[in-house]
Amino acid sequence: LTLGMATGVLVGASGLFWLPQVAPGLSSTFGIEMLTRGMPSWGAGILGSNFANPFTFSAALPFLLSMVFLGFKKLKNLLAGLSLGVAGHLLFHAFTNIVDVKMMAFDSAWLGINALLAVAMASLILRKDSKE
Repeated sequence: LTLGMATGVLVGASGLFWLPQVAPGLSSTFGIEMLTRGMPSWGAGILGSNFANPFTFSAALPFLLSMVFLGFKKLKNLLAGLSLGVAGHLLFHAFTNIVDVKMMAFDSAWLGINALLAVAMASLILRKDSKE
């Protein structure tokens, strides 16, 4: 586990979850509040609600970031960690049913499938990294 991978997992799964306990005033500031959540829930920090759209609550963001930054060898562990963190965040929401993914009839299935896709993507990123 590298620092880059751990950072990616933290950003993808939970964000700066400890910030409200350490700096309550700062953590409620617009823009900063979103950083106290995992990456798929950043929409809630921006829009101030339990906003869960199919794009942010999917493997799409880590996929797009991987497509853009995969050529940078030093970012591979960060990208793999981000994919794993997003997968964990999606699985948490799949099992707890605390968000309503807009336009999805079967939220848990959507979240679970996308979590599996994110894990597969992390595996491919790391596999490609080990072959170089």
